[in-house]
Amino acid sequence: MNNEQIETLLNRSRKNERIHIGDQFDKLQRFDLTNPDYKIHDLVPTLSVLYKRYAQLLRFSLYNQFRNNPEVEFTGVDSVKFVNFNTESPDHSLHIFKVNSLKSVGFVTVSNQLIGALIDLFFGGSGKTEVTPDREMSTTETRMLNKFLSAAMENLKETWETILPFDVELQDGQSSPISTLFSNDNELILVSHFSIKMADTEGSLDIVLPYRALEPIRERIQAYRHTDQDPHWEDNLRDNVLLAPVEISATMCQVELVLRDILNLKAGDIIQTNIPGQVTVKVSGLPCLKATVCTIDESLALKIVRKLKPGNQGHKYNSRMRTDNE
Repeated sequence: MNNEQIETLLNRSRKNERIHIGDQFDKLQRFDLTNPDYKIHDLVPTLSVLYKRYAQLLRFSLYNQFRNNPEVEFTGVDSVKFVNFNTESPDHSLHIFKVNSLKSVGFVTVSNQLIGALIDLFFGGSGKTEVTPDREMSTTETRMLNKFLSAAMENLKETWETILPFDVELQDGQSSPISTLFSNDNELILVSHFSIKMADTEGSLDIVLPYRALEPIRERIQAYRHTDQDPHWEDNLRDNVLLAPVEISATMCQVELVLRDILNLKAGDIIQTNIPGQVTVKVSGLPCLKATVCTIDESLALKIVRKLKPGNQGHKYNSRMRTDNE
């Protein structure tokens, strides 16, 4: 950029003129980083790992209860406003639970197809009974459904306890509308979806938690270690880190000369210096080793004397490494 161009830009700045940069940024999207809905996205990967484990635990519970080999699949997490979630649908049954450790409430919905399959299997059927919204469930059927919900809550507790104590309690009944349990209709809720297939019937299970219940523990959720699911993850990470190429450097000597002497240097001149007894070896720019200077086959080499403690070059480790290295 020449002086004329610089002067042009300065004049435009003094006149408060806007500099147009063209239309290459027309397709940029705007994001509001203060919107809680944006913050939810970085929780989804960890929640997905958690609820995949929950699906496995729930499958074992269903098998133990009904001696039927079910298929339980976690299908995803959605963030929606409470007002947009249909809590009055006649196609599912809604049950409230309280999470004492989070001082919050949530609810679970079970589709009528799944309830019908559970009831039919419980009484030795094929799992094809349909439950209609206008039919009142018997005492035995209600007891059976509560048994399933209790197992689902116990599995939920076991899943979340890999992160924090999760004291969950299923509520027997709720006289007030469920909308009164949330601060307002626009409150964000996280809906975790599960598809459950019993015999030849496929139904759904949704677990709903308010986002405000997870906001105080979001750092603990994000810090959830992959090693809790894959015990080999840490070993694999270490092995790959150890294969990373690094640069080793060492300054053999330093000489101070005045500028006049440097300007008078010419080819063939000799700069006299003393090689120090020990030099510091840096790995990727960080001081890590102490070494002595030696020669091997008429070439300069470094003989490692000791390791340096991180942040303290003057102290030695108790155990010294004595290996020869070039």
